Amino acid sequence: MAITSVVRSGLVGGAKYRRISDTAVPGPTEVDALVVAGGGGGGARSGRAGGGGGAGGVLQLNAEPVTPGTSYTLTVGAGGSGGLSPTGTASGLAGGDSVFGANTAVGGGTEAVIGVGGNGGSGGGSAGSNGNPPGGTGVGYNPTAWAGTGTPGQGNNGGRSYVAPGSPYVPRLWYGGGGGGWGGGPTSNDAYGLPSTDVYGNPVTRFYGGKGGSGAVATLLPTSLATTYSVGVVAPIPTGTGVYYAGGGAGQANPLDSGSPYWNGITAPSPGGIGGGGASAYGGGPYLPGANTAGGDATANTGGGGGAGGTAVPTVGGGNGGSGVVVIRQSTLYRDPTVGAGLTYVSVTDGSSRFHIFTSGTDTIRW
Repeated sequence: MAITSVVRSGLVGGAKYRRISDTAVPGPTEVDALVVAGGGGGGARSGRAGGGGGAGGVLQLNAEPVTPGTSYTLTVGAGGSGGLSPTGTASGLAGGDSVFGANTAVGGGTEAVIGVGGNGGSGGGSAGSNGNPPGGTGVGYNPTAWAGTGTPGQGNNGGRSYVAPGSPYVPRLWYGGGGGGWGGGPTSNDAYGLPSTDVYGNPVTRFYGGKGGSGAVATLLPTSLATTYSVGVVAPIPTGTGVYYAGGGAGQANPLDSGSPYWNGITAPSPGGIGGGGASAYGGGPYLPGANTAGGDATANTGGGGGAGGTAVPTVGGGNGGSGVVVIRQSTLYRDPTVGAGLTYVSVTDGSSRFHIFTSGTDTIRW
């Protein structure tokens, strides 16, 4: 039980006295909190194109009730590992949930099976696969390869994969969808095309893996503290700078099919979503020797999704998802919580606010 006061008693001049003194600092009855889950790992598909990892779910809690003397579970979700292909867990792993008391932010999704994005805080992007229209006969989004679904109020859906047709000059290409981000719209991370030309100058459309879904700004932690303690991503906003969280990982474009030695293009990486999302890898294939690279890791303590990785080399694969973070703000008028040894954290004062920044682990806290 927390001590709220000290009773002193004794004798003065033969008369008894009893008074209340040294009142201790009370615990808060409400706090504000930001709970960000770990991001999903990027996929890696041999002969196909991996989908990007979904960002971790995000909860913003205002005036969350707490009771002094009560213990609350607190967990910071780890980022999911990226997939390896052609051996290993090609789909990567989902991000870990982050928890504060009864509130759970859901870990980011990853590519669940070939062609299907996994569900999560934000959904994983779907991978390009043989279920798409065959090269040379059609172009379109895979009708059976669904992107992962985001958790309502915490994130957004992953992007859809795409297949472009083959030709004598351009090989058939698979394009994985990007992982969903906290601030990204439902189609912002679909695979996409841009005008280009083939080796003879003929107009063609060159497709890219889906961009990672955009993260969003949370205002709880000041930018100065976010920079000092490496939390979120500080970036420009219309009124100055803000702290972004939970960007999705990018999907990969991959020319692994019956291609053409006349094709002189290369599949460029797509960018991860602002808020820590990892970029996708360069694609590979028989006409792009040495082009396989690992997908980009998401930034730690952002909840970003990992970028999709190279497909023909078993030692490179999808990028790892970014770990989550939990930030609690209380007034300096109240005492700090007692924190279990299983949590890594720092407490810092900024003006009239006291911030407790938890960057890894799981245990309990109690005011």
